[in-house]
Amino acid sequence: MPYIVCLLVTSASAQDASVSQLNAHAAIFPNGLTLLNPDTMNALPSASRTVAQWPWGTVPQACHSVASDSSVTDSTPDDLDVFSVRYSDCAIPWTVFRCADADATLKTVVDRLGRIPVLARERIRYVHVHKKISGTSGLSFYWDGDIVLFGEGNKYGFIPT
Repeated sequence: MPYIVCLLVTSASAQDASVSQLNAHAAIFPNGLTLLNPDTMNALPSASRTVAQWPWGTVPQACHSVASDSSVTDSTPDDLDVFSVRYSDCAIPWTVFRCADADATLKTVVDRLGRIPVLARERIRYVHVHKKISGTSGLSFYWDGDIVLFGEGNKYGFIPT
């Protein structure tokens, strides 16, 4: 199956692991990461947004790589739907890709992502949403500027329920 694989340029804040960026966490979360606990996050409003689906077969390189890696997921690039999500509090859209059989709905994911304060959210490059596979129910992790979510997520995930 032919794919258009896109190499996207993301903000330096999503890719540059400089010392000043590491110190920025204290400025973003002066009271620590307790802001990201589920009770607090669920109480925050979600930024209004528009969602646009990419043409089928157009996939960012990072998305294609994850979906092609059988050690990470049992998804394939054929399973991916890719979306640009533009929130009202930032002019730059986020890219969310979701496997067609993922447990978490697109609506749920973009709502939860929109609750993350913009200064923290701008450090996210892509959001990967996959179905749960053995041993991954509720797992989410942050890797290379990306959030990778399996299943619905749980209260300990970066995108809390």
